[in-house]
This record gives sequence, structure tokens and C-alpha cells, in this order.
Amino acid sequence: MQRVRDYALNGLLTVLVALSIVLSYRVWFPSDTKGLWQAKEAQVQSSAPTTQSGIIPKVLRPDRIYIQKAEGQVALLPAGSLAYLQMWSDIGDVLQGLQPVNGQIPPEQEADPTDAAITVVLPIPLTLDQWAREWDWIRVGLPNFTKVDRFTIYLTKTPTVAFSGAAPGSTFRVGPLSPADEKMLRQRMAEVDESLFQKCRPLVLKDLTVSVAGGLLVPEVTEMPEGTVIVDKPDTAVEQARYFPDLSVVRHIEEKDANSYTDGQRWLRMTLSGQMEYMIAPPEGSAPDMTRSLEKTRDWVSSHGGWPQDLMLNEYVQQLGRSVLVYNVRMDADDRYPVETANGALQLELSQSRDQVTVTHYRRHPDFTPHLTRGRSPIMPAEKVLQATVAEFPSLFLFEGEVRDMYLGYLIWQPEKQYAWRLEPVWVIQVGEKRVYAPAAALSDMKAFVEGA
Repeated sequence: MQRVRDYALNGLLTVLVALSIVLSYRVWFPSDTKGLWQAKEAQVQSSAPTTQSGIIPKVLRPDRIYIQKAEGQVALLPAGSLAYLQMWSDIGDVLQGLQPVNGQIPPEQEADPTDAAITVVLPIPLTLDQWAREWDWIRVGLPNFTKVDRFTIYLTKTPTVAFSGAAPGSTFRVGPLSPADEKMLRQRMAEVDESLFQKCRPLVLKDLTVSVAGGLLVPEVTEMPEGTVIVDKPDTAVEQARYFPDLSVVRHIEEKDANSYTDGQRWLRMTLSGQMEYMIAPPEGSAPDMTRSLEKTRDWVSSHGGWPQDLMLNEYVQQLGRSVLVYNVRMDADDRYPVETANGALQLELSQSRDQVTVTHYRRHPDFTPHLTRGRSPIMPAEKVLQATVAEFPSLFLFEGEVRDMYLGYLIWQPEKQYAWRLEPVWVIQVGEKRVYAPAAALSDMKAFVEGA
């Protein structure tokens, strides 16, 4: 009897071991695929809900708009503010009617930067030929060798529309501006709320050895409201349903500050601060061009959580075998100050194999809602911040070109080794095509940094 019992227990043990091996194999090599190295992107289950708006934002809309009066007062219209939306709607209509480029503007013919003007800062440097696709211009004869990232409408006696970039000599005239459009823009400028205009002044550079763009003005601000940010973190169960076609084989890996999930082919990581990252092994392929990358991204993000409406495209890079798209938040705080993220609130890597474009790496921040409080933070002068920034990043100012812009705003950021997000007053310094974020509040513990470095 004892021998029979031993045989039975040994047999049961053998069966359990065999089942363990089979289940482990199913976790790491599900039957519907051929392994991690041949994985395709997940087919999202139709039952997975979306938490964001189904409307895809216009990711190439302006980063910000400046309205400058002839007497030197300047209004910065942050993306998303009511004044910004009204002004961009009118300027967009004007763009549709402009003619192809008339030619490069010699320095001696450039408009006086202190004249009344509207400057539209674009979210990403592209050639005029590429911007022409966005605005439905006739592209014949447009330069495709120099990138531009802003244009200024000078409302002088002879109105001029000038596109410019970071490279020396990259200023081009577009136009002409019709009398009707000129009249309409002057009227819109006059309608901008007076409370949005700030007293501005030129930088005092007696102790600074930096190159500064002609006509650059900085706001005279001594204090700014303190702020907080409300964070809407993703739901773990919902996100798993989006990324894994078969949840029964998903394995959970618990980390110190995150939770990871994998079915042997796809990897999803969700941090305690609300950041999410998805990855599959990239197939052998090439880097898709910008048009195909944007097309794939629009559909893919729409079905993987949806589009936050405050995103803009800030970077497109082709690397060996992949293309990278980087989007950042651009919104407003109380209609007066821009609110930004840096180094990608949403970022994708894509690879193309034949005609198939695949998202191989996807990272996104949680959703943010900024809130300004009644507290006030003393703000350091622009010159003091610029001097400290030049001392910390001397090579940047030596090799990237002149300081083209310097404005006040708020940065949503996460201190190192902390889970909480903060809303911090910052000076944003644009050097060439680079952005530097430097703390503006006198008592801040934030460190200045160069975006993308």
C-alpha cells in the first residue's frame, strides 16, 4: 500500500512539473507569435476604453505669439489662451493667402525690430518647403535647405512678412500682405487686452560676453504667482488591456518605484509618478520619413490612450534604423504665462520595414492640470540668470549661436528621486535652436538644464 501511495505522489509531482513547464512556455512564447525578436506591435482590444479626447490636436500650431506695440510694450500669448486662439485663427487665414517666397532679405533691408509687429514662434524648425505643405502653399521655388522656426509680420508703412531661423542669413521675405489683411491684423492687435501687455526692456550686457539677437526684449517682472500641478495618473488595468492582446499570459514584475508587465514580446512599465513606457524589440528596417511617421503616430496614439490636447511636436530626428518624434506640453497659466514640459511628455520611436511602419518604443507622462495660487515668488532679473547660465554652459553659447529669445513661464518637472511633480517659474532661454530652462524664483532648488542634453 505504501508503494502504491509513493507511485501516486511521484506521478502527481511529474504532472505538476510538466504543467509548470507548459505555462512558463506560454508566458514567454504565446502561440500567436514567433517570439520577442519577431514581435509585431500589439493589436489593441476593442473593449479598452480611452481616457483622452478622440480629437487629434494640431501639433504644428505655434508655440507662442508675441504682440509688440511700437512703444515697446509686448504681450506674450501662450498656446491655448483665448487671445492666442483668436489671433492664430486670423493669422492662419492670412497665411493661406500669401504668395511663395520673394527671396532672401539682405541685412540692410530687414525691418526695425522695435516697430509694431506680430511674431509667431513655430514649434519645430522646418524648411519653408516643409511648412508650405502645412499651409497649402505653392511649393515651386521655395528653399528646402535652411530651416526656419518663426515669422514676423511687421506692420510698418510697407508691411513685411519675414521668416527666420537660427542660422545666419536665414531670413526670407514672403508676401505681399494685402491691404485688407493688414487692416484686419492692426484691428486684432488693438483688441488685445491691455492687461496682457508687459513692460519690456533690452538686456543689459555690460558684464556678459554673449551674442544677442537684435531687438530682443525681456519682461520687467519682479514676482510671479506660485503654482501647483494636478496629476491624472493612468489606470493600470486599462493600460494593460490596451497593450496586451492576451492578458492571461501577462507576467507582473514589481520594482521599487514601478510595475512592469510582459507577455514575452511586449514590455509595459508604469512608474509610481504616472509615467508609462512601452517597448517591443525593433525589427530590422529603416527610419521612416516625417510624413509617414506623423501618419502612423496619429493613428497609434489615438488607439493607445488618446491625444492630450496641449501637445505640440518639438522634435523629429532620423537615426540609424529609426525615427524619433518628441512632443511636449504647451499650455497657458491664467492666460498670461506659458506652461511647458521638457524632454518629451510624449515620445515615440518608429521603424519601417518595407511598407510597414511599427512603433517600437513609446513613452508618455501623465496628464497635467496647472493651478496658480495666491502665493508670490520673487523673480531674479534676466541678466543674473543669463550670467549664471552662461557660466554653467559656456560651450552652448559659444557654438549654438545667439540668444534669440528669453521669456518667463512655468515648467512642469519632477525632481530627481521623487515621485511628485512640480510647477516651477522659469526663465526659458533660446540659444540658436536649443532651449535652456533656468529657475526664475530666487529660492528655487531647481538646477538649470539644456533640453535634450
